[in-house]
Amino acid sequence: MEPVNELDIDGYRWEIKDIQARQDISQIKSDTKVINIGQIDLVLKPGYTASYAKLQHVMKMGKLIFGSIHFINLAGPGIGENKPLVISNFPFKIQELSELVMVDSFKNISYRASVSVAEEVNFISTANLQQNNSDIIGSFICFEQ
Repeated sequence: MEPVNELDIDGYRWEIKDIQARQDISQIKSDTKVINIGQIDLVLKPGYTASYAKLQHVMKMGKLIFGSIHFINLAGPGIGENKPLVISNFPFKIQELSELVMVDSFKNISYRASVSVAEEVNFISTANLQQNNSDIIGSFICFEQ
């Protein structure tokens, strides 16, 4: 059977409207549209400094958000100690904790990190990190609330 938008009965034309189908199609179009957000400055927690702290290459498709987190010359309390640190705010409210691996390109050392539902960027392992001597980058992917 052929799909139709219009029906002709005895010379009268009737337009067929399926409101729910139109809403569903509109939602699907919205959920699959890719938006390039670009770059966002990160707000560091008190006591922390960096010559560069940004989200880069941020893209959004529906509730899916992805990109990279980048810190250069990070310094602050607890860096170099083996303990978790809350480094900065994260500008999106997310549904679940998102874990990531970050790499220091100066020393080729990896660090475990996360983005929390409390809208924070956390470093889990930092024992090899040195004050003001790092170029740390990692990719994140998460779902917005």
